[in-house]
Amino acid sequence: MILYIYDNAIFLFNYTKGLMKKEKRFFMIPYKDINRDSGVVEYFYGEDYINVRFQTGSVYTYSYGVAGRENVERMKVLADRGDGLNAFINTSVKFLYDK
Repeated sequence: MILYIYDNAIFLFNYTKGLMKKEKRFFMIPYKDINRDSGVVEYFYGEDYINVRFQTGSVYTYSYGVAGRENVERMKVLADRGDGLNAFINTSVKFLYDK
C-alpha cells in the first residue's frame, strides 16, 4: 500500500492481484449542526474552496472559480458556526460545485 497526502486528501494506492486500486479520503471537520436538521456532516476548507460531505456520503467542492468568492467565504463562516450551511447551499449554490 502506498499513502500519498495532497492538499486536504489522502490517496491510498493498494495493489491487489496485480491491480491498483486508488481511494481518496478527505480530512474533514465534523459539522456541529446546532439544530440537528442539516444534511451536512463534515467540511474542510482551504484558501479558495470548501469541501462539504453530506449525509449521503457525497463530497462536493465549492470553489471561488465556480461558486464565487463571496459564496465560498459565506459557506466557511456558516460551517464554522455549525448552523445554516445546508440551507445556504440549497438556496444559493446548490449546482455551483466543481465538476
